[in-house]
Amino acid sequence: MEPPLVILLVGLLALGSSVRLATAGPAPGLRLEVVPHRVYAADDGVAPRWRFSAVAINSSHDTFTLRQVTTTLVGPSGRRSQVQAGSRIRGITQGQRTLPPDEVVVLELKDSGRDPLPAAALLEWGFTGPQGKPVLLTKRVPLVPRPTLYLRFPLPGHWVAVNGREMMHSIGRQFAFDFIALADLPLHESGSGRTFTCADFSSYGQPLLSPAAGQVVACEGGRPDEVPTPGHASYGTQQPAGGWQVYLGNYLLLRLDGGEHLLLVHCRAGSLQVKVGNRVREAQPLAQVGNSGNTSGPHLHIELLDTRPNLSQMAELELRASGVPFGFKQVRCERKGGRPAQGDLVPRGSNIVTALADR
Repeated sequence: MEPPLVILLVGLLALGSSVRLATAGPAPGLRLEVVPHRVYAADDGVAPRWRFSAVAINSSHDTFTLRQVTTTLVGPSGRRSQVQAGSRIRGITQGQRTLPPDEVVVLELKDSGRDPLPAAALLEWGFTGPQGKPVLLTKRVPLVPRPTLYLRFPLPGHWVAVNGREMMHSIGRQFAFDFIALADLPLHESGSGRTFTCADFSSYGQPLLSPAAGQVVACEGGRPDEVPTPGHASYGTQQPAGGWQVYLGNYLLLRLDGGEHLLLVHCRAGSLQVKVGNRVREAQPLAQVGNSGNTSGPHLHIELLDTRPNLSQMAELELRASGVPFGFKQVRCERKGGRPAQGDLVPRGSNIVTALADR
């Protein structure tokens, strides 16, 4: 899934020494928000184990300048702080340090994977306001431990995790995967110098099986498949006519028996075999892999959410659903130059994933 980038992209959190900001107060119309609203930390050891974006929103009539960002991780071994100031502030994924009225500036923070899981991240953002007045925004972000849920791998044959946990590309902001058939890698790497059809891709039309038991709570099956354009998403970063949910193309949203919501995206037009209200069992055929929505070629986007999302708000701060860590039961994962692993695993980017039952 090529995501709407209205709020988030990718950044980096590095840790260093602790420095406090000069005394400052808040400013009316300037606030600091975090997405997702609930930040889960995975217990599986696969980095990044958590990630979120901090968003400063200026709804005032004044212009502010971001001058310093301090992030303190609170964990079992104490506190570790990272300070960035001025032109050395890294990880801005949207906006600029100068924040005019009705604009935002976004930083992404994520786990390094090297230290014990922290309990919270403490944010302090220092701005300069009108007449050089210092302004301080603060926020405490709990990092909620959550066990990884292992689902049945929903595709037959050999598939590449082209986007894994290393890339934020989901409406729940964390933990999603994109899978393309291994045989399609050369087509995706060929660039945009050729004209393609969906039938050129092995992924297209492959059966999509239910990863778990549950109930269909929302679906769409009538949107057309797009013409594949490797390297270029169908809609880019702009909201398409019809709203943000058009990015999904044809999709299925399942409420699993454990209460989580599973989203399967970019299905082939006309291929859905279930409808809203249907109960589904694990391994039941649901649809086919397609190229509908905001895609560059046929593939499956899959993500797990803690609650039912309002898909019309999926690029907005108001979206309340958060990504949940998950992997796949009894799969083999292998990477070029590395040793294969098998069992219940969380694929990493570029892993070739195969259900053990298919080997």
